[in-house]
Amino acid sequence: MVAATLHAAARRERGMELAGREQRLTDQLTALCGEEQVAESGRIYQEPADGSRAGTTSLFPGIVAERSLEQGLSAEDVAAWLPSVQAETPRCPLCGR
Repeated sequence: MVAATLHAAARRERGMELAGREQRLTDQLTALCGEEQVAESGRIYQEPADGSRAGTTSLFPGIVAERSLEQGLSAEDVAAWLPSVQAETPRCPLCGR
C-alpha cells in the first residue's frame, strides 16, 4: 500500500486525474502530513537520485513500482496485486509470515 500511495502521490503532484482509490489514499496522507509533504513524496518517488527508476523496484514490489505513472490505480488493481505482493514479501516472524 505504501508503493500504491506514493504512485498516487506522484500522479497527484503531476496534476493528473486520480482514480477513486488514488484520491482516497492521497487525501488520507495529506490529512496526516500536509500537501507540501505529499507533493515532495510524489516527486521523490518518481525521480530517484540516480535518474532511473531502478531504486524504486528494489524498495517496492515490481508489480507496483514498474507501473507507468500514466496508469492510475483502481481498487480492483490493488486487489489483483495482493497475491503477487504477498509472494514477494519476505517471511517475517513479526508480521505473522
